[in-house]
Amino acid sequence: MQLKTADEAAAMVRSGWTVASAGFVGAGHAEAVTAALERRFLETGAPRDLTLVYSAGQGDRGRRGVNHFGHPGMTRVVCGGHWRSATRLSALALAEECEGWNLPQGVITHLYRAIAAGQPGLLSRVGLHTFVDPRTTLDARYQGGAVNQRALQARGAGGRPWVEALDFRGQEMLFYPAFPVHCALLRATTADRRGNLSTHGEAFHHELLAVAQAARNSGGLVIAQVQQLVDHHEALAPIRVPGVLVDVVVVNHDPELHRITFGEQDNPSYLQPWRGEAADAAALAAERAGAAAAGATTLDARTLVQRRAVLELAARRHRVVNLGVGMPAAIGAMARTAGVGGFTLTVEAGPTGGTPADALSFGASA
Repeated sequence: MQLKTADEAAAMVRSGWTVASAGFVGAGHAEAVTAALERRFLETGAPRDLTLVYSAGQGDRGRRGVNHFGHPGMTRVVCGGHWRSATRLSALALAEECEGWNLPQGVITHLYRAIAAGQPGLLSRVGLHTFVDPRTTLDARYQGGAVNQRALQARGAGGRPWVEALDFRGQEMLFYPAFPVHCALLRATTADRRGNLSTHGEAFHHELLAVAQAARNSGGLVIAQVQQLVDHHEALAPIRVPGVLVDVVVVNHDPELHRITFGEQDNPSYLQPWRGEAADAAALAAERAGAAAAGATTLDARTLVQRRAVLELAARRHRVVNLGVGMPAAIGAMARTAGVGGFTLTVEAGPTGGTPADALSFGASA
């Protein structure tokens, strides 16, 4: 394991590489490293022609996250599970300045595991008969996940196939071929002298291990951004990536480049266990007071739809409820302040239970 500054780590990334960036919306993105990569490109013109792969949207709909890759010439191919957070990448694709591909978020995370295991790819039914399906002969809207003409042209010219259709034991299936990951960008809280990465200060740990393993088994480079370097970890359980998989550690001292989410500098409720009924009641009272002070009772169209969803939950008492990004994300806090419960709320980032966060903190749960 080598200790490097963010600029030194960015200098190790070569033109033409496939870079896999770990993170989820506003959490877990190696902001110091990707900002350094952008800085290097703007100053020197390198690295160029990168292929960027990420499973979940990582960005603030502005400049942060994978938006750092949104420059013509810097990124040749983008394959992401969610584009809304990365408006610079969206603009790049719409201007036909890169190949744009949109594969299912879960497929990409499972594909990391397949690459890590040395498998030829991922066989799945996910994506059948959607725009991800490559069989244009069945439906002109089936584009194999391509989101722009440049991607379609690359597919027609025999470029890298991101998805193929086949029959397997009499069933329609989609096959997502493996590809080499030349560089993995990770973020953790603390590294020790052997490169072991602990996520005890992160909102959740998402696909860190799989991305690191995929890069290692591709002969690639694993770069990890952390807040702190220690001689040894006090606890072993929070270690999510062993040091044998880590090549470079960047210790970032700028808190703005290591926020717990893009929406919050810090939030202990994402890290601490529930403290019991008394503490819960006090926290709920504070939340209700804060919501009232912020004018959260305004009845716009969005709030009306969300309140209607809370009423549905109160009436039906579902056992487990999954909240997606966007309008559904606020349902957790709204149900909590309304005193509606009796169910477990989950988000696809992993947290199960508690109150899921909204906006640029989506993916975390208090």
